[in-house]
Amino acid sequence: MKRTIKIIINIAVFVMVAFAWGRMFRGEDGALTSRGFVSLKYFTVLSNLLAGIASLVYVAALLRGKVGRFVYLLKYAGVTSVGLTFIVVMAFLGPTMGYRLMFVGSSLYMHLIVPLLAAGEFIFLDHEHEVRMRDTLCAVIPMVLYGIFYVGNILINGVGEGFTSNDWYGFTMFGVDKIWLVYLIVTLVTWGIACGLRAGNRAALKAVN
Repeated sequence: MKRTIKIIINIAVFVMVAFAWGRMFRGEDGALTSRGFVSLKYFTVLSNLLAGIASLVYVAALLRGKVGRFVYLLKYAGVTSVGLTFIVVMAFLGPTMGYRLMFVGSSLYMHLIVPLLAAGEFIFLDHEHEVRMRDTLCAVIPMVLYGIFYVGNILINGVGEGFTSNDWYGFTMFGVDKIWLVYLIVTLVTWGIACGLRAGNRAALKAVN
């Protein structure tokens, strides 16, 4: 029964991500202003795609009867990444750009439903492997790589203005010279999310046993 529930939830996550990005790709709705492959510049999109693909791979592993550690860590990284998307929306983008804009159309799935569903499923159901402390560092890798791209693009090409801005998340509002501080803070927040997911996962497993 538990295996069936996990399969259903993970397929739902993949379908919602595919549906949401499909609509954004065609420019049909959502808070993001870029359509097509340009939408891949957003961590929101990339984190959700990672979570969706990881969920699909996880389902395939469940159907085979064995979830390898790499697949488990991929899932962990995907959940951590969409967790960061949720936190940034709730703590930064929502207050600065308006929550109504953050939860319209496909953004509702990517900013709220997928992150919460993925996190809940990972904490309460995904117990194939022990989440070790060093695994939390693996979960931060996607954000670290994206941060290098984001900061590097700004430092090389400048901030820009309007639709040509390279700071589409507005992190340089504190000054370009503070961008590395913002990067450090976001990295620590991501690691905190990974640690929180680990703690929740371990607590849920302990409660079951």
